[in-house]
Amino acid sequence: MTTAHWHLVLNHIPLLGLLFGTAILAYGLWRNQADVQEASLGLLAVAGLAIIAVYLTGEPAEEIVEGGVGVSHDALEAHEHFAWYGLVAGIATGVGALGALLYGTLRGRIVRWTVVGTLVLALASAGLIGYTANLGGKISHPELRADVPVQSQGDPGAAGAPTPEKHRHTRRNPKGRVGSAFPRELERRWCSPPPPERAASKDELLKGRGLPVEASDCCRS
Repeated sequence: MTTAHWHLVLNHIPLLGLLFGTAILAYGLWRNQADVQEASLGLLAVAGLAIIAVYLTGEPAEEIVEGGVGVSHDALEAHEHFAWYGLVAGIATGVGALGALLYGTLRGRIVRWTVVGTLVLALASAGLIGYTANLGGKISHPELRADVPVQSQGDPGAAGAPTPEKHRHTRRNPKGRVGSAFPRELERRWCSPPPPERAASKDELLKGRGLPVEASDCCRS
């Protein structure tokens, strides 16, 4: 695995850890459950300090993907810029959670104000790291960038896409040429002249009993 793979794998640890840890810590603080608070503080300490490994693999990953097909240089620079703020916020949250656990161990119980302070830091870190991860997703995903128009494959307005009206009135014959939607047999049947009638005999012509019928002019126009 390259550093780019490691960066993609590791960046989920602080992001998901901070989200779940913040929610669990808020629940433990609301229910005033010390065990839940201790578990969530431990999760926040691991998630917050894991941002260091994510940040260290970011620069080598940038060297690998930079200049690749579909990679946005602007999104790459913005991701790198906000990664520093996410690093500081994550470390602050991890150190705060670890300090709250150590201070609670010395006091024999979890102190409430340390839990509240860690919760505030965790909320700020989750927002910053989540926004940084969103910028990282825009690096190689043009569908997430607002400056790149995306057209669906079956969009009638897309260039070269056949409209339903055009598609309904065209067909392909066995030779691959585009022709009318009506079969050739029906065209010949409708537009071909009717067969000539039996020629009148000499006696009938003399008596004026019948005349030969002319062919239809349906296809002469």
